[in-house]
Amino acid sequence: MPSPFPGMDPYLEHPGLWPDVHQRLVTYMSDALQGQVGRAFYVSIGERVYLEEAGREVMPDVAVVRARGRGYVPGGSPAEPDTPLVVALEEEEAPVPVERREPFLEVRDAYGGHRVVTVIEVVSPSNKRGPGRALYLQKQAEVLATDANLVEVDLIRAGPPVVACPSGRLGDEPWRVVVTRGARRRQRELYPVGYRDRLPRVRVPLRRDDADVVLDLPAVLALAYERGAYDRRVDYRGDPPPPDLPRTDLAWARALAAEHEARRAAEEADEGSG
Repeated sequence: MPSPFPGMDPYLEHPGLWPDVHQRLVTYMSDALQGQVGRAFYVSIGERVYLEEAGREVMPDVAVVRARGRGYVPGGSPAEPDTPLVVALEEEEAPVPVERREPFLEVRDAYGGHRVVTVIEVVSPSNKRGPGRALYLQKQAEVLATDANLVEVDLIRAGPPVVACPSGRLGDEPWRVVVTRGARRRQRELYPVGYRDRLPRVRVPLRRDDADVVLDLPAVLALAYERGAYDRRVDYRGDPPPPDLPRTDLAWARALAAEHEARRAAEEADEGSG
């Protein structure tokens, strides 16, 4: 049974689920991209390790030129990437540390000394607070100091934004993808995602003269949802975390969740009777 939501499922941000979701997203992104980059590149999965306090829930001026409408321009066929917005940049008790591990992706040049061409980050709740935020921003700054590309996928509502784009220009959408090209450091490509929007198909840059490849986030999330059996693991009987959805969006989310629960109950009843 697919997710009841047309785009990002806000229930997947539950602290008990997100680490599993995060791992699957990174793995399936790697698989999807490796099939496109050819033999000249390879996609590797790296891991960032840091210590965090126990007890926490782990979960410059700009000018924005919008293409049309409020968000990115949706593509047509599933193979066609979407068109992003373009953001042009101007000039008490000692806590017990807990180890956190976060995977990320790197596209490397197979015949160019294994040089990192593109870094792809899937943001976690712990990237937005405490030592995890500081470590993430340090890694972000290190990438931006090179000529590598950076793709940041932020599907987490909780916490202040951490992507490489001034927060005041990100808009009101709860999720976003930000692409920073090594050849265009004073520009950002922004894919804002609202509650009722499908996820974007993102243009992922490689070397300066190579054609972009496409990161099909709707397909990746659908695969993660299916392989993770989240239709049976997610508890849709309450409200999604964190509890701060706008009233109209909350009513919409509750309705979709209730429909899903009804379908699941019917399926379980059929299986029981059989």
